[in-house]
Amino acid sequence: MSGIDPLENSRSPDDDPAREPAPIDAASSPEVGHESAAEVDPVAGPAFSHEQLSASTPEPQERLDPKVVVYWLVSGLISWVFLGVLLGGVALFAWFKWSRFGMPVAIAVGAIAVLLLVWTLISPTLAYNRWRFSVGADLLLARYGILFIEEKAIPISRMQHIDLYRGVVERMLGLTTLIVFTAGTEGAHFRLPGLSLLRARELRDLILAARGDDVI
Repeated sequence: MSGIDPLENSRSPDDDPAREPAPIDAASSPEVGHESAAEVDPVAGPAFSHEQLSASTPEPQERLDPKVVVYWLVSGLISWVFLGVLLGGVALFAWFKWSRFGMPVAIAVGAIAVLLLVWTLISPTLAYNRWRFSVGADLLLARYGILFIEEKAIPISRMQHIDLYRGVVERMLGLTTLIVFTAGTEGAHFRLPGLSLLRARELRDLILAARGDDVI
């Protein structure tokens, strides 16, 4: 009788403890490896990067009428005059009522008035250079601000009604402010200043047409 184990011939190569296991292909096995790039979360939907989201919204490009700089300057100077009268009253009161502190108060008030005047003179140009807007079929986009930049995207579908406003100074300069009232908070509205009367009417008609309303 030979010394050969009858079970030895029945062993498969996979039963050899010295044999290394075959590598598993992660791409062909759904249980191993990371999820396929084609899978999408059914609740959250596909993920987009910040760059993709930014690229999906166009940048506003249209500028305001250059005469808006004069309008803002005149309006600012009128406000500065009224504030200057108030500050002057405070300085005179301190000068005669508190002689001990009259001089420091007068100097402080004068410095504040000068700083406000400088800001009133330079801010209209800075604001004009920052202002951009655009009106499309779905959105009104606007970007503005001096020290802090604010961006607005107002859906056309949420606009309730549109007004054109022209103050005294605006009429003198041929300017118009487009006021858009939106749904949501009571009294919510957005003002688009520094438009020529013709351009303001064109934008109003464009928004009404995008909403499906009758154009005036």
